[in-house]
Amino acid sequence: MPQIWVVFNEIVQFYNRGGVRPPDDVIMAICDSNFGYLLQLPAEEDQKHPERVGLYYHIDMNGGPWNDRWISTRPIPQIWHQLYIAYQYGMRALWIINVGDLKPKEAEIDFIMDYAWDPDRIPYDKIGRWMVDWCETIFPKEYASECALLISEYIRLNHIRKPELQQTGIWSAVNYGEADRFAADWQKIADRAEDLKKKMPSEYADVFYQLVYYPVVAGAGTAQIYTEMAKADQFAKQGRASAAVALKKAQDLFEKDKQLSDFYNSEEMAGGKWKNMMSDRHIGYTQWSMPRNNSLPRVSRMPEPTAGPELGVVVEGNDKAAPHQIESLTLPTFDSMGNQEYPVTLFNRSDKGRIECTVKADKPWVKVPEKVIVNGATDKTFNVSIDWKTVPAGTSNATITVAADGMKSVKIAVKAVSVSNPVKNVLEVYGSAVPAPIVIPASGFSAKRGANGASWQKVPGLGRWNNATAIFPLPTPSVLPPETAPTMEYTVYIPEPGKVTVDVEIMPIFPDKDDTGLNGATFRELRIGTAFDDGPVKVTDTLSREFKRLNNEIFENVRKVRVTHEVKEAGLHKFKVVMVDPLVAVERLVFYPELVRKSYLGAPFTKPYPVFSATDRK
Repeated sequence: MPQIWVVFNEIVQFYNRGGVRPPDDVIMAICDSNFGYLLQLPAEEDQKHPERVGLYYHIDMNGGPWNDRWISTRPIPQIWHQLYIAYQYGMRALWIINVGDLKPKEAEIDFIMDYAWDPDRIPYDKIGRWMVDWCETIFPKEYASECALLISEYIRLNHIRKPELQQTGIWSAVNYGEADRFAADWQKIADRAEDLKKKMPSEYADVFYQLVYYPVVAGAGTAQIYTEMAKADQFAKQGRASAAVALKKAQDLFEKDKQLSDFYNSEEMAGGKWKNMMSDRHIGYTQWSMPRNNSLPRVSRMPEPTAGPELGVVVEGNDKAAPHQIESLTLPTFDSMGNQEYPVTLFNRSDKGRIECTVKADKPWVKVPEKVIVNGATDKTFNVSIDWKTVPAGTSNATITVAADGMKSVKIAVKAVSVSNPVKNVLEVYGSAVPAPIVIPASGFSAKRGANGASWQKVPGLGRWNNATAIFPLPTPSVLPPETAPTMEYTVYIPEPGKVTVDVEIMPIFPDKDDTGLNGATFRELRIGTAFDDGPVKVTDTLSREFKRLNNEIFENVRKVRVTHEVKEAGLHKFKVVMVDPLVAVERLVFYPELVRKSYLGAPFTKPYPVFSATDRK
């Protein structure tokens, strides 16, 4: 009689202690983390018997630490990567996929079935092609690529923060324009879905609504509810009349979400074939289980509008407003390598009236508009930038004054650091002229070297940023320095000598290699090496054992591995990421993470600094 023992995460400790093994005629299926990452691999002795080892894998979750069940949140490349690892490490006897609802997980289910039938037919660089081919079996061929893009992108954005895990306090309305940037990413694909809906032939209307339009537009609306609520909460604390505008947008999106779901659940779509399949409550989670009703989260008490127009000013990086909360403001430092622009927002503390503002800088190299008009509760934002051709070399300071007749003016301090071309004979480099976050995609390496037949490869669509790097082929033996190992090099300009901290952000997969610890317990390691230039390679175990951090990894879909190195001098350096254990997949690098202002996603990617102009390169 066929039998199976599923090693769920609650009982994996018994397996790891080595004392529990099923009889040879019982299949042992190792589970994922409930959120799509392998919990571990079979021990070496079990890998020798692939007919006895299988996999239990979730693409849907109803249970702790939090639900993940409304629409798709597992990108196909992530699923591919985990199944590839499982297959290569001998987990071949049986795959059980926990799909939750059959809708809207059609793409994931079909992909898993295709991959399981013939894993070698879909290598890492053909995953995107699979999605287009799948869409061609459903939609007119001329629209398949656009449908594939929309499905892939909505799942990726949900992967960044799953709908059930959204909260008002997640997105920053103060730093890096985060709330607006995330909302804009969603709006781009929602607009494209609206355009495609108009072009799609009528006979495809129902299937397009189910597979593309609904998850894209409803997913965008849900995410934007929380970005607008984050703004409403922050604006209320700053006394901005626009807090009520943001709250009203969230309320309108909430109503639109109901209309979208009601149509899906009605007799109108597909003759009621999928009636009530989109009945999950997905807005307003406060604990792991589904709430009784969708509900808007709470925000701070809305400010009472002032009797007449009253000017307020806020800047990037400061949660206080001037002049009623603080007297003056300071923008983050500008540097010639970063070539930044920083926003300044003018607002009215009243929901009525018009404020005509003048904006002046006391130095000609500061670029600002001359006049800005604020009407009622509509905020106005402008960017401050620097004319690097005229700014003096070194550190310079300036002051911007925002004034309006009959109102207290606001002064904004500006600091700019200009350096001459800091490096030679390199096309481009990531860096900053001052200590500041330097954020590099894993795929932004300037060089890479393979070893022992293995190398780092970019996997399109993998990870939160679409281009994580992973080791191929698997299985590959672990390597400890100073042995030669696959290496990625990143060209980085470090502005000061001394300690440099780096967060190596990786996919939160669990262990690869086991070592026997105290009292017979087995501890798992998942190691990576890092180094500057020709310095020694520092080996770090990436695996967290703290429950709180493991929860954060599940919620954020990332593990941040902090390493510290010393550099002896400022200037151009090579930062190396070296394979030790082969299952680490790297998403991005953040230098000086301690300087990252509070936000969910952290600082945006650093633009490569061009050392030569296009003409010079030719």
